[in-house]
Amino acid sequence: MARTIDSSARGLEQVRQCVFEALEIRRHHTVLDINAGSGLLTWEALRRAPEGGVWALESDPVLARALVDQAERLQELQRPAVLVCDLAELGELLAARGDAGLRFDIILGRNVLTRSDLWSQRLGYLARWLAADGALSLAERLPAASQRLYRLVDPRGLEAGFLERWIPAEEAMYDSPDDPVVNWGSEQLVRALSEAGFEDCVTEEIRLTSDLLVTVGQVDRWFGPGLHGRPSYAEHLAHQLSSDEVRLVEDALRRSVAGRTVSWERTVLHVQARVPPES
Repeated sequence: MARTIDSSARGLEQVRQCVFEALEIRRHHTVLDINAGSGLLTWEALRRAPEGGVWALESDPVLARALVDQAERLQELQRPAVLVCDLAELGELLAARGDAGLRFDIILGRNVLTRSDLWSQRLGYLARWLAADGALSLAERLPAASQRLYRLVDPRGLEAGFLERWIPAEEAMYDSPDDPVVNWGSEQLVRALSEAGFEDCVTEEIRLTSDLLVTVGQVDRWFGPGLHGRPSYAEHLAHQLSSDEVRLVEDALRRSVAGRTVSWERTVLHVQARVPPES
């Protein structure tokens, strides 16, 4: 099942709604918000579980500091516990805080899996930190359904037949069985959840459309060197196109989108699951 949302503001609200409507959060529940960011989910979790408490996990120290600054406006007992670390380091940090035995009734978050190509491994961490019969609700960017850049260009401005060479070259980026960043979708995720010990796994695609200003710097990054061990857009295309053809793609995108606002599409996969109750 899929839903389409037409603006970024409504899209974020829709994502938050999906994350929470799948959960039965009680006042005494303990909640872990992973990749808390600006607190999109954190503050709603606090409203729903004021007695159990909310832990906000954020690996970026700058974002974590902003969360702390916001939390300090609340009374001490009403604040979330802000944890600054990666999910893989959560056990060590909780032990240092004297919370080694803590397990969460609810784990929620955005892009918990897709920040890493080891996304299936991260499911094991989630299962570890959920209490028996605990619930999981995540909103994950679906890389395989990313915006295609060739769709942003008017084909009438291209050489005859060139679009037919460009399209398969770009699509090949999202059809690589050896690339764990893009080689998964709903079926693979549900299977991996089951293998990690989850049950009652359900997914839903949310298609978001918003206006995006494509800066010259963004286009430069598409056609520059790759970052963090990942090839750039141009480096991907070079597997299928000649260097002259890659330059034609760059020229077309610079003419069509650089410095302009475009309609940008992305897909979020909402996933919910549970760990079994104690037998």
